[in-house]
Amino acid sequence: MKKRIRICLLVFLVILIICGICAVIRDVSISLNMDGEYLTDAYQEPFVYQGEVYVRSDLNSFPESEETEVLGCVRENWQDSLSLVKWYRRCLEVQSDVIGDRRDLERSCLKIRGAKEYFYTKASVLESNGDIDRVIREFDDFIIQECKTRSLPWEELEARGVEWEIELQRFQLPKESVEAMRELYGPVSIREEDFKRHNEVYLLMAGDTDMTDFCVKYFNGNYKIPELEEEARAERFQPHFFISVLFLEDGKLYYGNYENEITGEMYEVIIQGIEGIKAAF
Repeated sequence: MKKRIRICLLVFLVILIICGICAVIRDVSISLNMDGEYLTDAYQEPFVYQGEVYVRSDLNSFPESEETEVLGCVRENWQDSLSLVKWYRRCLEVQSDVIGDRRDLERSCLKIRGAKEYFYTKASVLESNGDIDRVIREFDDFIIQECKTRSLPWEELEARGVEWEIELQRFQLPKESVEAMRELYGPVSIREEDFKRHNEVYLLMAGDTDMTDFCVKYFNGNYKIPELEEEARAERFQPHFFISVLFLEDGKLYYGNYENEITGEMYEVIIQGIEGIKAAF
């Protein structure tokens, strides 16, 4: 019996060592590429590529063709991820490729191709193209979403569905509040260094806590990415229409970057919603 236990322990240690080696090899291979990195530990959220901040946005897209190419890959942000589960995920994670269109010399729009495919646009381009004002003008429903990986008991997720966990990380914000912040702060610059601080990050975007309801209201139940050929259109039950990012640090709240502090009644409304997210977990 003792011999079997020793053998099992030895096998377990060998597996751990192999996984560790795989993680190191993967990190080295990624670093050799022209790659990007997510700016929070939340999957599919803002990432930086060649010094530019990109955010998920389904307003801009392109079909893969002979004009597209793999530019590198994007890695997750693991600075706060010390749990065995996340370490295991890191070892087995499938690499996500960064896809670009050769004709887009400014790399204004990129596709991340991994287990799923998502489109990202430079935050600066969304501002200069008027896309953010367009989102505020065309939609009436808005949410603030936490950029943080949280974990609920598996039994609850299995019973309620994974999307339920994401819904707990969102809260509604009235359109008047979104318009007021946009009018007050205007176009802002989303900067990589602001994500590196010891803060909490939240996204402001068009949507609903239950995005199924949002898609029913605006897209007859299902959003299809524009500009793609009809037969290649990707369907989205969780479309992203980015407006801005919010930072919470030392009890102070900022819109877009650290030059725009949110105060007064607006601060109280948003903080109340954030406290509701934290209470849910």
